[in-house]
Amino acid sequence: MKKKQLERITKGYCRELMLCSEKLLPGFNINAVHHFRVQYKKLRAFLRMIRTEPAASGHLRLPKHLKMVYGLAGSVRDLQLHRQRVQYVYRNSKKKPETYLLQVKQATAKCKKELSVFFSENNIKTGAERIMQALPDSFSNKALHHYTQKQWELVVQLIDAGHFTDANMHLIRKMLKDLYYNIGVLDQDSFVVKIGKQQRTISLKLFSTLMGQLGKFQDLTTEIRMLGTFHLKELPVTEQKELRALRANCIIQKNKLKRDLAVQLKTGFGSA
Repeated sequence: MKKKQLERITKGYCRELMLCSEKLLPGFNINAVHHFRVQYKKLRAFLRMIRTEPAASGHLRLPKHLKMVYGLAGSVRDLQLHRQRVQYVYRNSKKKPETYLLQVKQATAKCKKELSVFFSENNIKTGAERIMQALPDSFSNKALHHYTQKQWELVVQLIDAGHFTDANMHLIRKMLKDLYYNIGVLDQDSFVVKIGKQQRTISLKLFSTLMGQLGKFQDLTTEIRMLGTFHLKELPVTEQKELRALRANCIIQKNKLKRDLAVQLKTGFGSA
């Protein structure tokens, strides 16, 4: 891949990131936050891949300020989604957990305020310019094959180990997403990896359904964490019972989905 193609792809990601950032203010709309984070992840994945090129600059990284904005935007989105989900669960109920929903709303407002302090479109533009300057002259096919092989080996190692902790599930999802974004942007629908002495062609179609299920698993994990974040003891007794029951139900759903995913991952991605 020549520098012109590297520049074209990077410019495209940076342009989309800028467009998304323009829509964040003033209220940090839930969809705007989501689109901003997706574009950030796509650019981050691409830079991670390019850094495997031996000639790539050590400065080919996302600025710390942008990482902070991404993290805070994630906190805002988690709170926004959590409030939406709780409201949905109680949509047909005459008595909603109003005290709890107010707590979540106040926490969201506080997080948005913190994000607005760090957020700056100019800083995003400056960060994009620095990334463009740090791009290498080329990205070789050898580096691409090395990247896909190593990324795939790490995924397979985690799956073969069989330790499907929440942290490992998140890591598997993140690595598969990086592969999905990067192979897709190169206008390919598959990639080749070496397993033992044999070569195997991995189709991106294999990822599609699985990525959705891994996303649902992550949503349940976040929901459980959120329901344990706030001080339930300060709530009315009725709300405490209902929210603890909601959390217990999320745990049951998550554990079932984890078992199903473990089977799918071993079957579709394991080395056996």
